Amino acid sequence: MPSVCRGTSIWFGDEGSKAPQVAEPIAEVALALPMGLEIALKLETSIDSAHAAVGDEIRASVSKNVRIGDEIVLPRGAVVKGVLRRFDRHVGNRPYYAVGIEFTEAEYNGKRSVFFGKLEEIARFQGLHRSVIGFDVPADTTQPGVGYFYVEGGTESHPVLVPKGLSLNVG
Repeated sequence: MPSVCRGTSIWFGDEGSKAPQVAEPIAEVALALPMGLEIALKLETSIDSAHAAVGDEIRASVSKNVRIGDEIVLPRGAVVKGVLRRFDRHVGNRPYYAVGIEFTEAEYNGKRSVFFGKLEEIARFQGLHRSVIGFDVPADTTQPGVGYFYVEGGTESHPVLVPKGLSLNVG
């Protein structure tokens, strides 16, 4: 059975005065989505080397219903949230950025689902180095659920941009 997040407040007022109104419950928390679901996403947040930093929130939308059997467990249009976990600039003859993204939560119909989907596939875009996800990632920098890829560029004349609308598959 889903649980509901409740707001908590502490108020230090005079004995006779009224406490302020407490906000309504935030969102119903649905059960965690099982691992291994294939989720097709469209990136809603671009990642621009001029502004992006590790810890920035990233968002995507589900581009087709996700089902387990006949049940839709994540509807098309659901908002998926994540975090930019790695954004390392490397300089040299061919500068590039090592990018790591992690998706952890989906919101739909006033509900939230927690999941740890790993980036399995990314559509080609200008600057993407290879279509292989997670190649040459040092063992000490890997985190479960974080997908890594590399984007060539990163100079003032050639900034890196992971474009809004980019297709991703998370599994």
